[in-house]
Amino acid sequence: MKERKCNCKLCKRDVRWERFLKKYPFTKKDKEFLDSIYTALHGTELNYEVDEAILDGSWPSAIEQLGRAMKKAEDIKKRREAGERI
Repeated sequence: MKERKCNCKLCKRDVRWERFLKKYPFTKKDKEFLDSIYTALHGTELNYEVDEAILDGSWPSAIEQLGRAMKKAEDIKKRREAGERI
């Protein structure tokens, strides 16, 4: 991960992760495997934080996104009530 670092917990952990990978003599294949796990964790955690910000209303487009989600939920509810298996 070579993106620009800020002061958030995810970017701070990225710096520590990069140091960790350089500190130990992992094979290239092992580093790739570890990095794939770390990348999955990072993406999941970032998605969680964005979703949390949307739900608490602090995300810039939260109102629009929540409105779309509510409309979709209402449509699904109507389809279920009509007997459709979803």
